[in-house]
Amino acid sequence: MTLSLLQPLDVYCGTAVCFHELSFLERTNVCVTVCIEGISAIQCLDMELMVKRTFIKPKW
Repeated sequence: MTLSLLQPLDVYCGTAVCFHELSFLERTNVCVTVCIEGISAIQCLDMELMVKRTFIKPKW
């Protein structure tokens, strides 16, 4: 499985250092290949992230 990594950005399009500064998730050109057999657990997103107005910028 190939995953595209996201960069956390703040309101001013600088890198967000902590969750409370996060306003955007921007796709990057960085991809990683992960062997599904190597995944032993999945962590759910924090519910605070689900209710916060966070936007994902389109890759194209």
